[in-house]
Amino acid sequence: MRHSRCSNFVVAEICTRPKSWLTVNSDNEMTAETLKVIVAEKYIVARAALAALLKDDGYEVYRAKNRQTAIRYIERVDRVSGLLADLEMAGWRSVVKYAVRIHNAFVVAMAGDQAVSEMNHLSRCGIHVCLKKPIIYDAVRMAINQKISWPAPGKLISVSTAQLIRSGSHWPSRN
Repeated sequence: MRHSRCSNFVVAEICTRPKSWLTVNSDNEMTAETLKVIVAEKYIVARAALAALLKDDGYEVYRAKNRQTAIRYIERVDRVSGLLADLEMAGWRSVVKYAVRIHNAFVVAMAGDQAVSEMNHLSRCGIHVCLKKPIIYDAVRMAINQKISWPAPGKLISVSTAQLIRSGSHWPSRN
């Protein structure tokens, strides 16, 4: 177990698991595809800590320090599964809307001390979960695992694999 703390971020227990699934490409070859997450956070220490922890958990991580960088990753990275968005970052609404529109990404918002709009409003912006800073990494992991560690529809390689995944107690439900 590893613990550390920075200004707006708390790290709790770490569990390393690969975050990928098997897909069949156009040549009928099976390949493992790693889940991709963009961390859009204006504070460098928090951005680096989140990126390192997500990478330790097996995700392919892209760090964005501002709206322009996040938009560039959304445009250039194929199949972005998730976005962690700092609500204190200028232009967060456009980043969230773009990630949802282009990739149907799962969005976890991170809010500081400022008043957070009601979840109904955030949901209309495309946000699925809102966590208040300081962030506990286990809360981030739980939110992501509930939604994006499950293979996307049409990506399962066989019925037996789908049955195995659905019946496995260590896999989160899609609900």
